[in-house]
Amino acid sequence: MCIRDRLRGTCVYEQSKQYWMSRLHTLPNPPELPLIRAIGEAPYQVSSVDHPPVPTRAFKAACKSLGLTPSAVFVAVYAAVLSMVCDTTHFTLGMLTMWAPEEAQGYDIIGPTRTQNLLEITILPEDSWRTYLQRVQQQMWSDMEHLYFDPLLLLREIRKSRPDDFLVNLQSPGYTDSMGAGEASPFQVRYWHGQLAHILIDAFMSDGGMSYAVANVVDQGMAYHMLHTQHRVLTDIISSPSL
Repeated sequence: MCIRDRLRGTCVYEQSKQYWMSRLHTLPNPPELPLIRAIGEAPYQVSSVDHPPVPTRAFKAACKSLGLTPSAVFVAVYAAVLSMVCDTTHFTLGMLTMWAPEEAQGYDIIGPTRTQNLLEITILPEDSWRTYLQRVQQQMWSDMEHLYFDPLLLLREIRKSRPDDFLVNLQSPGYTDSMGAGEASPFQVRYWHGQLAHILIDAFMSDGGMSYAVANVVDQGMAYHMLHTQHRVLTDIISSPSL
């Protein structure tokens, strides 16, 4: 039986439900990633765009000096780059914290293999990098504290009440967090269509480098520009952790 099913009706479940349902009419739309062709127009294919690595230990040390988690910094920088590509500063990221069963067994993790989240991103004109990164981390933590209620249930209600306003299939960037197990564990960011039916950009970082797996509906030049920009910002954070 799912943990959420066991908690249904409890105080903590109802608090989480209220947290998400209160945002039914305020959660912003996902950004629309520019595409070079319609999804389904051609057979789905993926190619790789690669970049030299960001030093993992140095990155983690820089994040620690800022009082931030590597997960928050990575997804916040990805979101900032995405905001420039999509020309929006207030949007929703689909976030997926996931362990494949074999990974979970390898680290003796017991429980659900994945947790969904809808992460609200807000970028203000007066933001410094530190202020923006802190806001994203705080939003992540607040959301994670209320995941006893599945945010995907909120999506169902959004589709009912905002069918023309909200992208029905949540064509949204998604984020997969390896939860920091192991030195070389990748931080993965995913841009998916529907319920992971078509992953448009699957980005990850490890000791071996940074890569985007890019679907053939996305311009590879644009994807490389996004990857290069994200790499440069992360490198700047490592070299100037005081921001």
